[in-house]
Amino acid sequence: MARTLAVRPADRLLEIGCGAGTATALVAEALREGRIVAVDRAASAVRQARERNAAAIRRGQVEVRHLDITTADLPEASFDTVFVVNLSLFWLATPPGLIDRIGRLLAPEARCTSSPSAPPAPPSRPSPPR
Repeated sequence: MARTLAVRPADRLLEIGCGAGTATALVAEALREGRIVAVDRAASAVRQARERNAAAIRRGQVEVRHLDITTADLPEASFDTVFVVNLSLFWLATPPGLIDRIGRLLAPEARCTSSPSAPPAPPSRPSPPR
């Protein structure tokens, strides 16, 4: 996933509709000083994404937020990449101005991408013995 998005170690990314955080986890692995903000409007998805990405959240690489992108209070021109995985903006009953809103979140020379299918989940790591 990170290779597909051409993620650079210092990138600032926004994932719209992060679901359970599978793509978030894959992209976070490519970051060093960069950061990904993953958003979803479903509270249950946000909980799952936070659980899956707990270590990256503790490192400050990932922030998972429960919000609707159409009304989100996110700083303009602050993301190098905005991406959507396994979610069509057309399924969201796209309100007028949404695409313009996403465009305003992109930094100069940034990119926006959409993938029609979800990446495979990374293998589960066994819990250490207690």
